[in-house]
Amino acid sequence: WPQAGVLTAALLLVLGVTALVLQRGTEPPLQRCEGATPSRSLLRQAEIRLLALLMLAMGVIVGTVDITSVAFAEQRGQPLAASWVLSAYALGSCAAGLLFGAQKLQIPLPRLLLTGAAATALATLPLLWVGSLPALAVAVLLAGVFFAPTMIVAMSLVEQYVPESRLTEGMTWLLAGLNIGVALGAKLERRILLALLLLAVAAIVSARLLRQEAYRLRADTVLLRLPVIGRVIRDMHAARMARTLAVMLASGLPLLEGLSVTARTSWSPVPRPM
Repeated sequence: WPQAGVLTAALLLVLGVTALVLQRGTEPPLQRCEGATPSRSLLRQAEIRLLALLMLAMGVIVGTVDITSVAFAEQRGQPLAASWVLSAYALGSCAAGLLFGAQKLQIPLPRLLLTGAAATALATLPLLWVGSLPALAVAVLLAGVFFAPTMIVAMSLVEQYVPESRLTEGMTWLLAGLNIGVALGAKLERRILLALLLLAVAAIVSARLLRQEAYRLRADTVLLRLPVIGRVIRDMHAARMARTLAVMLASGLPLLEGLSVTARTSWSPVPRPM
């Protein structure tokens, strides 16, 4: 009965959503936002962009595993075996997520995210050398082990970077990146997949390095000295600082104090020694 799988998935989805709605123990309290001014999109926040990029790369993995498993099973003349292979992927992810969630690790979340992203990328390499359905199931099971823990860490970082009143928006951007990646994974070739994985790891490494003031100062200095882009960034930055300083002076703040406050509000550490 081919429809059994779809109906079972739909039933489990209904049961899972119902259980989640009825679970009130971790439900956050309602927050009143009366008179709140609209704010800019969270996607303009660097941390959210990097996390969404990581989710896109992980979505590519999921989409590629789905299509590859079905195609491999059909090539071997056992199309129904693809369901067992994909079940192994889900089982590995589910078990690892439950085990990881039960732990209370003292490792910083950025380091966990870097480790999880690198492990997720490396765990896909055995897929290049599988020659049988059992080997594919084992390789997919291994690849799924690191997926759920990395997702958990990414969502935990969103809770740190985003105000409580905007958690839904922040997590939505990550899930949007994941879904886009799943769609792309069915169309992208293997080399592009590896390139995206390396790009995601590089983005996480850069985000970690940018937390260090010395590295960020050097990176911003190089960026501001670029021939064309640097000039545009400097002009935009100068206009923004001038507008901020004008607001300070209009409020009656002395010039030197206004310059000091304006420098501290800069996105770049280059002008802050003012």
